[in-house]
Amino acid sequence: LLTRVVRPRVVSRLACTRSGVRHPHVGIMRNNCSQVGSSPATLKPLHLQIANPATLLNNISQRYVSTSRILLEFVDNALDDAEVLFQENDGKYPYPIQINVTYDKKKKTLTVTDNCRGMALPQLESLVVNVGESKKKGVSWLNGQFGFGIHSFRAAAKYCHVVSKDSSQSQAVGFTISRSSLSVPYPEQVETFPFNTGTQISLSGFEKHWWKDVNIDNLRKEIGQHFERLLARENLTITVSEMVDGVLISSHECTPFDYESITGTKFVDEFTIKGSDKKDHTIKLELVVSLADSTTHKVRFFSKGRRISEVALLPSFLKFSQYKRTLWGHPQLLGYIDTGDLLEPVITRDDYIRSTERTALYQKLASMEDRIHQALNQILEMQRDESLGRLEGVLSSVLTKIDEDEKKTIRKKQREERRKIQQVLCASIQNVSSSSSTPYVLGVDGASIVFEGEVNTGVPIAASLFTEGQIQQQQQQPTETRTQEETNVQPSAHYEATEEKTQQTTLNTETKETETKTEETEEAETEETKETETKEEINTDTKEEKTKNKEVKSKDDAKPKFGYKVNFVSVPAQEEDGFIARAHLVDDTIHINTAHPDFIARLKSKHGKPKFTERLGAYLAIIISTHYHEEKYNRQSLSPSREEVYSDVIGTMNKIETALKRRLPALQRSMKDVIGEDLLDEIEEEEDDEEFM
Repeated sequence: LLTRVVRPRVVSRLACTRSGVRHPHVGIMRNNCSQVGSSPATLKPLHLQIANPATLLNNISQRYVSTSRILLEFVDNALDDAEVLFQENDGKYPYPIQINVTYDKKKKTLTVTDNCRGMALPQLESLVVNVGESKKKGVSWLNGQFGFGIHSFRAAAKYCHVVSKDSSQSQAVGFTISRSSLSVPYPEQVETFPFNTGTQISLSGFEKHWWKDVNIDNLRKEIGQHFERLLARENLTITVSEMVDGVLISSHECTPFDYESITGTKFVDEFTIKGSDKKDHTIKLELVVSLADSTTHKVRFFSKGRRISEVALLPSFLKFSQYKRTLWGHPQLLGYIDTGDLLEPVITRDDYIRSTERTALYQKLASMEDRIHQALNQILEMQRDESLGRLEGVLSSVLTKIDEDEKKTIRKKQREERRKIQQVLCASIQNVSSSSSTPYVLGVDGASIVFEGEVNTGVPIAASLFTEGQIQQQQQQPTETRTQEETNVQPSAHYEATEEKTQQTTLNTETKETETKTEETEEAETEETKETETKEEINTDTKEEKTKNKEVKSKDDAKPKFGYKVNFVSVPAQEEDGFIARAHLVDDTIHINTAHPDFIARLKSKHGKPKFTERLGAYLAIIISTHYHEEKYNRQSLSPSREEVYSDVIGTMNKIETALKRRLPALQRSMKDVIGEDLLDEIEEEEDDEEFM
């Protein structure tokens, strides 16, 4: 018998150095070429090592965005411990479970104490030694899967003090984890503990900017919303207490939200989706299209009884949604979608891990949107104030005009920047050295122009715009690679040495002609808009026709819009806390609440009849300007400074107020049509006499 001998492939040291991937025959990385040519049986594996685990954990913890979210991790751990008792006792707690959250304003500490099973000494040791190793992984009814939750404190606080006691211990033991230390002192016995068994976590040494957002009301609301699916269970109590230097000031029990008490159209559904384990997983959905606004119970995703995120704030879902925030972000659509154990959350538990099951769920929810959207529209039509339909049209028209003017200003600024770059480009080509092969880099308003090539040989010069990072990356490449890539580059502008002046003149002429035409077109559009505004009538039929034409035109242009619709709705106060919103923003529509006392006081005269005044115009200008810029910043992903926000809002507010003042006589005439001209004149005369007296 002949045996085929396969020799291991020999890879040169140079090949290892240039290669950034594992070689299939050698099985080593580029920084370990000493084993090249060795037998595969003698090769040593490379072990992962972390130079400073504390620094790595601190950096990972920065994924948490709020102190309340960090605190929820420790409440979640207590609920996971209680869940074991719940499952072992046929779906009920064997004794009253208490989870107490204490907020000490003076000491600046947050403490979570529970009376669940507690942890034995070996389990406490593993919290420190075995980071990322969770005993809960693979247990479908437990939420913790990563073994990182206890280290979430590192984002906001310096110390985490852990005390625990299980049924096998006569005394509780504890230790303190320091954010800056690589080691943790061995657990020591603690003399007093409030329960027979359980765990206590205390966070201290908070950073100033993390602590300022902590308050008793916010903690109570966050816990109530986050765990509302679990709070409905019997024998489970979560309390939030406020203390000052150890003295109890107040205590509040977190209660579940009662969706049955909400008046409106309800959607209750259950369906199954097959998971990766080939089993059917039940998805529970309960939605309510409410007659009142809610700022706290918009539709949210839940997993194993814990909140993941508001549906309207989850980008992974919005990619599948047809109506997006217009539907799911509406303050009158409340409820929850409980995904059970179908999907796994990411490490910060504010989204789901990407999977085929997640796609199937999102597609199912998207198929239900039409029915929910129809019910929402029916409620909104009932609440819409038709008597202010004319004012809606005027405000929408004014806001659309302001939006278009801002876009023209942006386009004009962009043209000026391009013209500046072209001028620098043309002027710089004449100065490029004919013998130089090094790129000339000129910074222009944050961009950089790179010139490659030689002028005297007749080789075209490629002018490209790069960021500074791209330039550094290009300069760090080997010369051979760059030369090869340069031959394949398609230049954005070519200049022959013999025709340089001619082409430069032609380029400048064409640019100026194009920009002149664009400016003339925009000026013509502006003049046309002004004429239209001057001739504007309050006739309802004409207004509706103009609005339809504008909508058709905007669809044809297919340009993104920012806050160009204004609607008036009458939304009553919430029954539970009496809160009533002045307005709310849904996608590109600003809904102004005519039931708010501030609006009523400005719209109606002393005799209770509607009257449009400058005072009402100023009120509307403030609300519309604020929401308009909020929408614009969100759409364009801008993060302006406080001074920029103030300047933008005040500027737009003045524009709206000025435009409404020009239309004031026409709007007042429209009010006469609604309530009767003679009656309104009589009311105005009486009010004038009263003001004079």
